[in-house]
Amino acid sequence: MLTDPWFSEQEGFYHGEPYGIELVDLPQLAGIIVSHEHYDHYDMQAFQAYPDKQVPLTVIRGTAGPEQEPV
Repeated sequence: MLTDPWFSEQEGFYHGEPYGIELVDLPQLAGIIVSHEHYDHYDMQAFQAYPDKQVPLTVIRGTAGPEQEPV
């Protein structure tokens, strides 16, 4: 399980320390949990590079984009 995927930086949001694991090095995930939709917890633009597009993603209602149904 992966919680709050954040694999990039943008103005105002800097890790301040090295990543624990790079996005390309993630193992096969059983699922992803997003606690809330702030950029540093819900970095879906960067996470699109993860190859398994079928991994279950759990978010709070209202977090998914208009093209997706929230869980």
